[in-house]
Amino acid sequence: MVPGQEWTGEFSYDGVINYVPRDAGGEYARSFRQSPGLIESRGVYLGGSTHWVPQIGDALMTYTLAVQLPAVGNR
Repeated sequence: MVPGQEWTGEFSYDGVINYVPRDAGGEYARSFRQSPGLIESRGVYLGGSTHWVPQIGDALMTYTLAVQLPAVGNR
């Protein structure tokens, strides 16, 4: 890639991101829980360590993101 050059492409990811939050180390008055990523009915958290964002070296990039989710029954 050439810096400043526009590139159009499509990436497709498939898999499960389900890292249950775990207690963080250290002693705190309040406990902290951490997770690199979790997708569940209450919501979604995707940390960079789940590698869900395409990255090419150290290049700064902008993205347009489209998401297709399976149909969910009435809540």
